[in-house]
Amino acid sequence: MQITLGGFYAAVVLGLSTYFVWYIVPTEASGSPVAQVQGTTVIPMSNFAFVPFEISVPLGTTVEWINQDDAPHTVTYDNGSVDSKVLNKGESFKVTYNQIGDFKYYCAFHGSPGTQGMSGIIHVVSAQQVAAAPTAELPPTATPAPTPAPGPLVSSLPPTTVGFLEFRDNRALNDELLLVASGVAAPTDGSTLAFWLNGPNGPKSLGPLQVDANGNVNHSFIDPLASNLVDGFDSFFVSIEPPGDTDPAPSGKRLLEGYVPPVARSAVLPVLVGSPVSPDGKALIVPFRFDAEDIVRHAGSSVDAVNSGDLRSVTRHAEHVVNLIEGKSGPNYGDLDKNGTVFDPSDGVGMLAYARAIQDQAGAVLAAADATDSMKTHARHTFDSAQNVIDWGTQADELALKLNSAKDLGEARTIAEQLEKLTIQIRDGVDANGNGIIEPVKGEGGMRTAYLHAQYIVAMGVVPVQE
Repeated sequence: MQITLGGFYAAVVLGLSTYFVWYIVPTEASGSPVAQVQGTTVIPMSNFAFVPFEISVPLGTTVEWINQDDAPHTVTYDNGSVDSKVLNKGESFKVTYNQIGDFKYYCAFHGSPGTQGMSGIIHVVSAQQVAAAPTAELPPTATPAPTPAPGPLVSSLPPTTVGFLEFRDNRALNDELLLVASGVAAPTDGSTLAFWLNGPNGPKSLGPLQVDANGNVNHSFIDPLASNLVDGFDSFFVSIEPPGDTDPAPSGKRLLEGYVPPVARSAVLPVLVGSPVSPDGKALIVPFRFDAEDIVRHAGSSVDAVNSGDLRSVTRHAEHVVNLIEGKSGPNYGDLDKNGTVFDPSDGVGMLAYARAIQDQAGAVLAAADATDSMKTHARHTFDSAQNVIDWGTQADELALKLNSAKDLGEARTIAEQLEKLTIQIRDGVDANGNGIIEPVKGEGGMRTAYLHAQYIVAMGVVPVQE
């Protein structure tokens, strides 16, 4: 069995370009269904939006907002008369409307007065008016983003390697995997091929494996429980099951296999599975991604606030950016806009601290005696992209501090626009050399690149089992 490595290089380029479509396409707001109670209207807070944005309710209705996001939100009236304070995931807030009128509100973390960013409008009318009004339309359910093409480069492959297995995200971190191989001989005696993950939590059946007429395999598996498949599994194999087999355990005959070297794997587990650096033990890559994405939202909200002539909201969102970047240990963390409240929608660690922690683990992979060339390649990509986030994040922090001190809207506009551009670069990376690809190198890769290549570190080569 042989494989052309050029195909894998092409897959890398295609995979990286598709990756940016996959991750950048915004998810439309569509809250999970919530049971409605007589006299109560529920508005989910989902995907950084109030769903729906605008609604009419009859006099006497109680409106209940429920936060379905991992991020904290608030329900704050534009005129300041009502403020829910911080609502974490699963928490709710109610208001009963006994006065006819229009009530505008926003999230103090992700919106601004004047229906900017995450905001909404409640129209309270008589029962007769509600009956005559059109039904509010909920935003359509988001269409799934395109699945990224196979991406990890398995470099310095042994001659017998015929493909790779990679982990990716579907509904949650590492809950999907893809097996790609070529030159695979399908059984001709009625036997079937079965796909298994293995390790401390294994073996775990991933179902039958199909081989096309040309000996190619392109098989994906999505865990129905959205479990992290990197956690507890360090290898895989494809077994040959006899005709009519009903035994739930794998047979002793294997066709293909692959594994992740244990020392190098243990070094990357804090990035992909869980780490004490995170207050709730999350994988480092999760809050790192959250912080990098949230600073883009707040930088954009500061531009919106400038456009609406609201300097107070400009400084509030600038405070959010600083606190997200620096974390509680940062020299400038705190109530920068002097409104009496420290606004920080994150866990308080800070994007820069997470980037450095990810670098530490990537460095440990590079130093691991059993790390393959492929693991070292992607560990270096992860390290360099995290360094870019640190460099650009430091610059964004300085801009946000200047924005917080802006004296007028003219000064604020220039800084806010620069900040928004830089935060997008932190999230997405930048094509510095103009070759049409954001590469995982110094000066180009951003958070998304670091995220992807951290997953590539645990990609496995597919090796035929020699009998």
